[in-house]
Amino acid sequence: QKSITFSRKKRKSCQPLPHLIDSAGQIDYHATNMKPPLSYAQLIMDAMAERQVDKITLSEIYEYAARRYAYYRSSKGPWKNSIRHNLSCNQLFKRVPRKNGEKGKGSYWTLNDAG
Repeated sequence: QKSITFSRKKRKSCQPLPHLIDSAGQIDYHATNMKPPLSYAQLIMDAMAERQVDKITLSEIYEYAARRYAYYRSSKGPWKNSIRHNLSCNQLFKRVPRKNGEKGKGSYWTLNDAG
């Protein structure tokens, strides 16, 4: 019976490719399809902060995510469901219906003062 010997090569640590690194040495999530290290709740709050508004629509959150992060531009589906789930289930957020006669689709979302 033959014995098999495996050589143990030293593995290089996983490093991002150089073209994915910005001038500050950070991963450029705007240019790479890597998922950014943010919770969906943080992504929603960042969208609100960028717009400097106290309420935002679901489509505005989608637009922010796609504009800011390549991952959300290239990924078609599941993340949108996760955003909706976070808005509905996370106590940080509260649905604000549109006023009667106000144009537009869907409700607004805001931070829940009681959350």
